[in-house]
Amino acid sequence: MKTNSALLQNDLFGERDMVDIAIKRLKLFEPIALNMNPAGYWIGISGGKDSAVIYHLAKTAKVKATFHHSLTTVDAPETIWHIKKEYPDVEIHRPTIPLLQKIKQVRTSPPSRNGRRWCCRDYKEHFGTGYMVVTGVRAAESARRSGYRVIEQCMRAKTKRFCHAIIDWTDDMVWKYIKENNIPINPLYKEPFNFKRVGCVLCPLALPGVEEQSRRWHPRIVAAWEKAIKEWFERFGDECCNISGIKTAEEYWRWWLTGQAGSLPNENQETLIFEEPKEAFV
Repeated sequence: MKTNSALLQNDLFGERDMVDIAIKRLKLFEPIALNMNPAGYWIGISGGKDSAVIYHLAKTAKVKATFHHSLTTVDAPETIWHIKKEYPDVEIHRPTIPLLQKIKQVRTSPPSRNGRRWCCRDYKEHFGTGYMVVTGVRAAESARRSGYRVIEQCMRAKTKRFCHAIIDWTDDMVWKYIKENNIPINPLYKEPFNFKRVGCVLCPLALPGVEEQSRRWHPRIVAAWEKAIKEWFERFGDECCNISGIKTAEEYWRWWLTGQAGSLPNENQETLIFEEPKEAFV
């Protein structure tokens, strides 16, 4: 594997090779990871660009690690296929209850961008207890993450720590490293999809920006989301929905998608349907 890179950054400390720094971080904290668990690092592979870089860096550093992907059952099928093809040593974890089925059972509310996002907690973040978890989290991604440090203690589990090995990388650095090392990327980033981020189809954090793309490429999963959201409202809406002006399941679905009232996208628009995993629609 290629170990040298032109990813250089100039700051108060002079010129720094960001790849060399990331590899040194992984090697430096490996003894702590091994002390926490003899299996070494726990590394989650989402199928996105950042986890692709982390996977390659861990292999380059030759640190002891296991690799994992946590299904939510609303994952893009292209992502699942990509992981199975390019990461044969990744263990895929299947949930006991599919996400859209669980939505119908949770009284509080479905996960949303301006509400409780229990989906991440229950389907992703609970893994890795007892491990040093290597992430692809980067400060450039959000104001909240800009305050993260390289090593952090998990707030929910005392026996879990995080190593943000590329915390100070920019998007350009990530893509440059991928290009330099010929790392295969998720096809959703490419033509004709052109997704900016990959993850769950219709992820609340990405709404409303990904709605049109999701309807075009994964209409069946969008329809499954709609069914689950409306069923939740019909079951718990009168008791749990306190959003002003929302009185019907259709109005709640519109609010969940857009955060505001207004007409829904044209349901007759062109859609391109791929064969999607059955688990996505349960």
